[in-house]
Formats: sequence, structure tokens, C-alpha cells
Amino acid sequence: MSDRDRLKALNTVRNTFKNWESQADARVKFVIVNSPLRALEGDDTSSLAGEVIIDGRLLPNSELFKNHSLPVQIIFDTTYPMGPPKVKFSTTLYHPNIDEKGYICTDILVPKGTYNASKSIREIIEEVTDTIDNPSENHCVHTDAAAVLSRNKEEYKQKALEAYEKVWLLR
Repeated sequence: MSDRDRLKALNTVRNTFKNWESQADARVKFVIVNSPLRALEGDDTSSLAGEVIIDGRLLPNSELFKNHSLPVQIIFDTTYPMGPPKVKFSTTLYHPNIDEKGYICTDILVPKGTYNASKSIREIIEEVTDTIDNPSENHCVHTDAAAVLSRNKEEYKQKALEAYEKVWLLR
């Protein structure tokens, strides 16, 4: 893929985030904290060598987390848009679909999953939000959290809240 194609894809991401900042959307809530895409202009691809990382906050919708946000990074490596971005939380969370390094595992982000180059950043963030709100038995990467969730949902909620309290921010 050429630098020009990558620039076009990242410009689409930037424009999507710009539109979000001016709209209230009940389904997907994401706040940008820092993004190199804000300064991206014209055909200048010099800032795109390597990974492009957007720091933000994800605002889940579930009753458990509705008053808080989670610090997150969206990482676009040099394979984007042919390969999916990575989504990483600032710390390990007690969640079946988040690994020990903070990366979330969902259908849209795994190799041979549902991702393709036409998937929008909005669709990706929707799926990440849905996965945070509704842990999935698919793609479990935190086996203890998965076992507790399947055995006792109230115990899972308590452990999840204890872990989230260490990292979440108020909205």
C-alpha cells in the first residue's frame, strides 16, 4: 500500500473523529485526548512513518460503567487500512476480552475476524464499546475473568469494578 493510500485512510479516520466531536451519539462515545491526525494536512505523510496512536477515552454504556470513562489508545500500524488497528487500554482490566497487556480482543480486531479495509473507525469503536459493556465468550484472553463471569455474574461485576476503579476517569 502506498503512503498516499494510507494518508487517505487516516484522513477518513480524522474526519470521522471531527464529526463525532460536534455530535452527541448515545451508542458510541469516544473522546480524543491526543491525536497526531489533528495536525495532518494536505499530502504531508512525514508524520505517518510507523505507528499512528490516538489517545482517548472510551465511555461505555452499561449500567456498571455509565458514569465513567476508560483511557484507551487506538494504534494504527503500517498495515492500516488493510489490517485492523489495535485497541489498548492503559492497564490490564478485569475483563474476559482484554489481555494482560491491555489489548482488547473482538471479532473485528482479530486475524481472520470480521475486519476488512472498508470497516470504519466508528464500527470498530462500536464493537469495542459493546464488548466492554457485554463481555463475550468468544475470544476470551483473560481466563480467570471468563471463568468467574460464567460461574457467578455478581462476583464478576464486583471484581471488574474493583479493577476499573483504579483506572477510570469521570466523564
